[in-house]
Amino acid sequence: MGVNNKADKIELLKIYRKVLTQENGIILCMMGEEVSRYNPFTVHHIVPIRDGGSNQRKNKSLLSHIAHIDFNLIEIYKPKEAQELTDGIIDFKKTRNPAIPLQLKSYKDFLLLDIDCDLIRQKQLILKR
Repeated sequence: MGVNNKADKIELLKIYRKVLTQENGIILCMMGEEVSRYNPFTVHHIVPIRDGGSNQRKNKSLLSHIAHIDFNLIEIYKPKEAQELTDGIIDFKKTRNPAIPLQLKSYKDFLLLDIDCDLIRQKQLILKR
């Protein structure tokens, strides 16, 4: 994480907090996970630095710690679908449509179930050998 991530989190929160806050006061990240003291915001690079992405605010999004871990797992096992999640984050940043984070969460959770099934199948194949 870069030195400016705390400042970036504050700036991104100023921009998106209103649309990420639900009617009941719960705050969601850009992928629909509830943010709390135990699941705080993290800064996620939309285009990873390793792939030539910048450290500018336009290349950053707010994901909860859990959503960030989930995204990284999906990126490893399902890169095409990870790009679809990224496209959704970009769309949310452009439109500020509050339905998008909830849609992304549903899709993310579906992908994780699929990954879990694949890992279980792989483990079973290994155990059969």
